[in-house]
Amino acid sequence: MIVRRLLGELDVTTTPPVDVVQVAKQLGIEVVERPGFELGGSESSGLLLRMGGRTICVINADHHRNRKRFSVAHEIGHFLLHPFKETYHDVQFYARDQESTEGTNPQEVEANAFAAELLMPEDLMKKAVLYPLNVVEDEDEIRRLSKRFLVSQQAMTHRLTNLHLLGLS
Repeated sequence: MIVRRLLGELDVTTTPPVDVVQVAKQLGIEVVERPGFELGGSESSGLLLRMGGRTICVINADHHRNRKRFSVAHEIGHFLLHPFKETYHDVQFYARDQESTEGTNPQEVEANAFAAELLMPEDLMKKAVLYPLNVVEDEDEIRRLSKRFLVSQQAMTHRLTNLHLLGLS
């Protein structure tokens, strides 16, 4: 996948957590945190903005560290997967908002999947999880993995499930 190639090319990490801000910088994306970040009158997690030859990722400084990391990874996903089209306007952007969370927009779903792979690369996950975990019996292990990869327990649970490393029995 694109993430594996990207991490190899950038030589970013061989152990978790992945430094997503460093990845962004190496791709030429400036990361800026803003408190009380809103778009259209509602709170937003992040924004990818291209203007005047610059690419800027603005993230909500009020959010938890793990959420901010996911937002940066999500915007990197848009940067690589959904290049901006040439338009009449000289400012273009993608925003991480409620639509991103709901998973109804295909581009948002792709950016979320990219973010999960960037924050929890398959090869690092398979090194960290030596046997399939049980969602009930291994709750402490899931919590430990979440802390190690600096992601939410919900994100870790989804990733483990998608990689077939988590089940009910």
